[in-house]
Amino acid sequence: MSLTRIAGACASLGVLVAVVLLGGSAIADATTPAAGALTDPVENVTVSVDYWPSCWPTTTSAACRDALLADIDEARSREGVAPMLLPAGFDQLDPGRQAFVVTNLERVDRGLRPIAGISDDLSAAAQSAAASFTDPQFSAASVGPLAATWWTGIWANTPNVLLADLLWMYQDGWGGSETTNRECTAPGAAGCWGHRDNILQTYGGAPQLVAGVGSVDNWGVSVAELVVGGTGPLPPLTFTWEQALRDGAGGPADLAAWEQLTTAAAAPSVATSVGSAEKSAAARAARPAAKPAASGGEHKLVTTRTHKHATTTSHPRRDKAASTRPAGTRRVAGATRVVEGLNVGQEIARR
Repeated sequence: MSLTRIAGACASLGVLVAVVLLGGSAIADATTPAAGALTDPVENVTVSVDYWPSCWPTTTSAACRDALLADIDEARSREGVAPMLLPAGFDQLDPGRQAFVVTNLERVDRGLRPIAGISDDLSAAAQSAAASFTDPQFSAASVGPLAATWWTGIWANTPNVLLADLLWMYQDGWGGSETTNRECTAPGAAGCWGHRDNILQTYGGAPQLVAGVGSVDNWGVSVAELVVGGTGPLPPLTFTWEQALRDGAGGPADLAAWEQLTTAAAAPSVATSVGSAEKSAAARAARPAAKPAASGGEHKLVTTRTHKHATTTSHPRRDKAASTRPAGTRRVAGATRVVEGLNVGQEIARR
């Protein structure tokens, strides 16, 4: 996992990321997060449904999807967050786009600004990271016309994207001998909850967020997501948050909130927009490339199943009590395998 700020002096990151209040943004957050929904859990969430019987050996079955979504929804409910509503056709999306949708839902359902969409430029870096089973890196000063100010990167190799989300968001802390986060080396260690902190990052109040995603099949799916926050016009997008919303992601309330945000962010005039674009272009030309983030440790999910990965060990499952998913919510598929990874985040200073 990586978190990087590109301009300004280096800041203390605490638990891998800087906690920065939103302010001066072109797009304001539409909702107030539920109490505690943005803080790290005190401990890993123990969920009621044992997903492995449903997900082995086929991780794309309806039963597997239902079990994982039931676990995610149970974990969200403990934070006062509503059940996750996936878009129609989610299981037809490639794993990278699935990761984009799921991590965006984790953001917007807590009142954070959504990532606008997926850029080919960033996806090239994310795809390379997924193929190399490592974290995506960003070393430029811009993404097309967008002047970059912050970035984050996460990677996982898991049976499917929903399981990656469950680990990133709700089981990323210390768990003794069952700890799956390699950088969470002890209770309270800096690496604990690093994935979650990146997914819920405020990006210093950046008015625009754009992502790159990539994935490869590897006894499951190796998936990487790179997110950049910045100012200025968005680059061309190959898949947008609005598309996911119109397919039902998050329900009507999330779509209405997005429409409100984009309306509020409209340029005040053509002349002002052109002038700002020219200034942004000049600033980007003078801006040095960002320094690459420091490389950090991996995360690995150890399971009761044997996969083609070094040092796979036993991981006892949780309770096996039945759980029922709320009516009206969607149950859809993820992808495939078992290993998590991330980078150490750092702020990048202007040279």
